[in-house]
Amino acid sequence: HFTLRFGPPMDYHGHRDHGGITWFALGTPVLSDRGLFSKDRGSRFTYAHSMAAHSVFEPVGSPRYNPDTDGRRLSNRSFVVSDAADGISRERRVDFAPTKLVVRDRGTGAKEWIQHWQLAPGWEPTSDGAVHDEAGLTLNIDCPRMKAVKVEAFTAWRVAVDAWDLQCRVSANRKGAQIATTLTVTPTP
Repeated sequence: HFTLRFGPPMDYHGHRDHGGITWFALGTPVLSDRGLFSKDRGSRFTYAHSMAAHSVFEPVGSPRYNPDTDGRRLSNRSFVVSDAADGISRERRVDFAPTKLVVRDRGTGAKEWIQHWQLAPGWEPTSDGAVHDEAGLTLNIDCPRMKAVKVEAFTAWRVAVDAWDLQCRVSANRKGAQIATTLTVTPTP
């Protein structure tokens, strides 16, 4: 099971989750969105509506980036989403398989970029990915400069649980930024 989000900008009922991925492998949620804690305007509401709360390719320093995103199907399991606004452009190619996810991101207009991998609750970070002890699964993430950031997931109305955002970071050169990341789920030995 997977989703890949694209669509209109905020003015037309869009969200900042363009290019966002949710993904289940071997019957277990691997990547999930953070959800909404409540409609109270505060830090949790602001976070839930940000790019950082989704598995997206974020141009650092442009939290209000609000494009109209196009999606294109290459096959039943391969897609490309692309957008451009305010001097920034992104392209994300996603290839889904039952236990493997390959994501190739390209961007211009920002000096630093972050691929956010919002792990579903239950996953704990390791040096090269994460483990889900209850499900008996290991996630390997092949990316440079990975950093684990503790966040909250809002699994029900006004319920917050600990979760992790694994971030792959890349700096732009004169041609922009480019990063390819492979996520693989296997049973834990």
